[in-house]
Amino acid sequence: MAAALVVTVALGLASRAWTIGFVVWDEVLGDALYAVALYLVVALVSTALRRRWSVQVLAGIAVAVCWALEAFQSTGWTATTVSSPSLRTVLGTTFELTDLIWYLIGVVLIAVVDVFWLRPGVALPDLARSGSRSDW
Repeated sequence: MAAALVVTVALGLASRAWTIGFVVWDEVLGDALYAVALYLVVALVSTALRRRWSVQVLAGIAVAVCWALEAFQSTGWTATTVSSPSLRTVLGTTFELTDLIWYLIGVVLIAVVDVFWLRPGVALPDLARSGSRSDW
């Protein structure tokens, strides 16, 4: 998880630092990777707290925080008050409705990667042990 976070942050910063004129690289990727990084941070925190949060809980927290930060950007507070470039990068400065969609897509993608590659068998609750059953 930590290695995935490092790669995610590096790739996200690279997409912002070196624009190439391709909208997916220049704008969209950074937004999706922001949400991916937040998901990974929440997953690492849950592990440090010795909690076994399911992928649904992690995804819900990540999307909620991303959307809350995006809504906060609409106040204009960070754009007019925060002078630290690093903090402005983390908090963002302008509200973009499409960012909400890219955050959701980023979280869904990392959740799938989490279930099948990062933490197979851990990310989803074991339904057999919990006694729950799906008729599907």
